[in-house]
Amino acid sequence: MLAHRHILFEKESLVFIDGPGNLMLRVDPMGHGIGHFSFSERLQIKTTHKDAKIEIYYNPIVATLNIATGRIYFTKSNYSNPYNFSRHIDMRNKNNLNASMLVNNIDDLNNIRTNLARWYAQGCEIDATVTEKWTKDNKVSIKKKRKRNSRDLPLN
Repeated sequence: MLAHRHILFEKESLVFIDGPGNLMLRVDPMGHGIGHFSFSERLQIKTTHKDAKIEIYYNPIVATLNIATGRIYFTKSNYSNPYNFSRHIDMRNKNNLNASMLVNNIDDLNNIRTNLARWYAQGCEIDATVTEKWTKDNKVSIKKKRKRNSRDLPLN
């Protein structure tokens, strides 16, 4: 399922996977940082087959719908504290759940260093030309000079 903005699971909705198939949920395919997931209940995705796989690609913002009030509350998970989707998903094999936070710009790319043990996915092309100024200001070079030797081939 691909959504240009949000994926909303409303009250009493359940995605049920009975076979070994895969489910991919992704918001914000253009990398604008505006798509999010919204869950109205605790369990909304269920798999029964041991080989079923679920992949989730999300911006580190998740919304929860309060049924009583009809209001949506945003949970700002961030790269250091990602959202835990397992509370909404019942799977036989928990190792087959992969939730990757989208990295959409140079600030996101810089912020993932707060938690290198998590999964990330590049949401769009990232313009890193601004880092040239960073490296000059900080007197740090990210370009490693490498000696050319006879085994190097010219790039065409």
